[in-house]
Amino acid sequence: MRYQSTYEVPKSLRRYRDPNDQKPEFPRIEFHGIPPTLEELSSQIKRKSSKSAPGPDGIPYIVFKKCATVRKHLLNIYGKIWSRKQIPECFGKAIFVLIPKKDRVTDPKDTRPIALTNTISKIFFSVLQTRMTRFMLSNNYFRPNHQKGFLPGISGCLEHNTLLSESLKDARKSERQITVCWIDLENAFGSIQHELMLFALRWYNFPPLVRDMIASYYSKLRFSIITKEGPSKSLSYNVGLFQGCCLSPIAFNIVINILVDKLICNEKKWGYRFKFNNKYTESILAFADDLAILTRNPKHCQVLLDEVDKFCEWTDGLRTKPSKCHCLCLGRRNTRYTSYDPGLSLGGQCISTVTENAPFKFLGRKIDNIGRTPSLEGIVDSFLNDLNKLDAGVIKMLKLWLGLALTADSSALFRGSHSFGMSLKRPSELYKHLRVSKRYILGKSHDDIVTSLPKDEDAPEMINIRSMQ
Repeated sequence: MRYQSTYEVPKSLRRYRDPNDQKPEFPRIEFHGIPPTLEELSSQIKRKSSKSAPGPDGIPYIVFKKCATVRKHLLNIYGKIWSRKQIPECFGKAIFVLIPKKDRVTDPKDTRPIALTNTISKIFFSVLQTRMTRFMLSNNYFRPNHQKGFLPGISGCLEHNTLLSESLKDARKSERQITVCWIDLENAFGSIQHELMLFALRWYNFPPLVRDMIASYYSKLRFSIITKEGPSKSLSYNVGLFQGCCLSPIAFNIVINILVDKLICNEKKWGYRFKFNNKYTESILAFADDLAILTRNPKHCQVLLDEVDKFCEWTDGLRTKPSKCHCLCLGRRNTRYTSYDPGLSLGGQCISTVTENAPFKFLGRKIDNIGRTPSLEGIVDSFLNDLNKLDAGVIKMLKLWLGLALTADSSALFRGSHSFGMSLKRPSELYKHLRVSKRYILGKSHDDIVTSLPKDEDAPEMINIRSMQ
């Protein structure tokens, strides 16, 4: 069985040496080390969906949502776990549900294993990961302008896609050279050595309390797989992080943050510098394991790619997948500003360039060989025309449904309820509201570069925000 050969392997006993020249500074704000409080517990339970699938014990979140007495008993259990720094074995048990990555699955590697753990463990680790995230952010170990994955209050995909598109747009308008390389890590979450994760916790100055609890947890991980014939036998999970565990995102971010710290050392010298404001440079866009490197020229980009290779070798688990990595280089070639193959390599293999016929998708957005969404103008014009047709179709169907003549005045359908209308929105109006909402979200970003970006000239003005909300 593939999963047995991948995860039920002897635990790595490797001792990791310091990866960087400079260790992070000691924390200015200490980790919040008191046992979980009832307020924290209730807050985490409130956020959980009642429809979430339970773990091996079959207990759903609704039990903890509805029963205050149970929450108090749960708090007592968590207090004992916290004081003893030992995680119960039931916290480490999981059921794997295999989610297909393709329409036709012929190999287990074409699936994504989602771990269903017990809800009692999810609530506990939700409290712990919230405190760990706060610790990393408050001490500037996490830099939200570079790593935006799984961080509270940050629309990471939107902000990174906006930064990337504006960087490429800025380069095209000013005919500046820019090189972008997108890095793919193979089975990133499933390749993290547990000893590496514990090293990363020490590297970023987490107290022994946290390190001991997490070490205890990862020493007890076991899983079984749901198949058509029923659950498989229980297997030990000696390498990797559960996808679906509340602790995994923060644990992965802490490990990958060592690489991010290394890559941004020369950001001011090598990163792409915006023409509209020369004080802003950008070199790394990270969303968990989705990485993009932005530099002023291919030479500097290759140096950073070599650092990625060294980091993966140092981790003794993480591997890049050059066949799925892509690059884009814009610059002058024979007096003409165009895209060209910069000849970048990763792991000894050449990285393919983005072409018009084979655009690359980063965080859900496609980028072509000139650094924009393919035929964006035509798509927008066609989309707006379709919306206008949809407006007319919606009005027609509403009139038929309400038994009104097709020639009847339709204004009442879209008036507010205070004016005896139905408060409906035309699809074209909803589209405008989405554009306004995008600008509103970006305007509230904690990233100075995002908030300073030039405004979208085609977007409607930010009016009627209250009515939109």
